Amino acid sequence: MSKIIEELVDEYILAHKETIEIITNKKYYNSLAKAINEAEKGDTISHDKVKKLLNA
Repeated sequence: MSKIIEELVDEYILAHKETIEIITNKKYYNSLAKAINEAEKGDTISHDKVKKLLNA
């Protein structure tokens, strides 16, 4: 049981470490902020269109 808890804690810490790395990196933060802003405005494309673009 303690091994499971240890693994869960490790995953939790890693996830938060990665989040902190993203939000403290100005380039990543700006890209993320831009994407969120676009999504809030409805400036998105459908999943099907993305699949077609990637497979083209």
